[in-house]
Amino acid sequence: MAKLSEEQQIFIIQRLAAFRTPQQVVNEFQEMYGIEIRRNHVYRYDPTRPKSIGGRKWTQLFDDARTRFLTEVNTIPIAHLAYRLDRHQQLLLKYEEKIDRDREDDEGR
Repeated sequence: MAKLSEEQQIFIIQRLAAFRTPQQVVNEFQEMYGIEIRRNHVYRYDPTRPKSIGGRKWTQLFDDARTRFLTEVNTIPIAHLAYRLDRHQQLLLKYEEKIDRDREDDEGR
């Protein structure tokens, strides 16, 4: 297992707190730092797992990052079910109108 800097460890913890999968974290980590790590390395930084490392320091960072992520997500309209359903309804109505227009065009020929 590679020795990671504190910055790199924080990167992993913050990504996990944002609900990234370990494989996504591995990919983002390699893209960001140019270092290959394995999923099992990432798992060790997840305080929701029994064999995590880092103790209270990383757990507090994880909890703070998760809270911040969830708060920020709530400001994004598409994160709300009512908004998504409304958008889907709008798209469905537009699609149905287009089908009706196309049918009318076909009948007019």
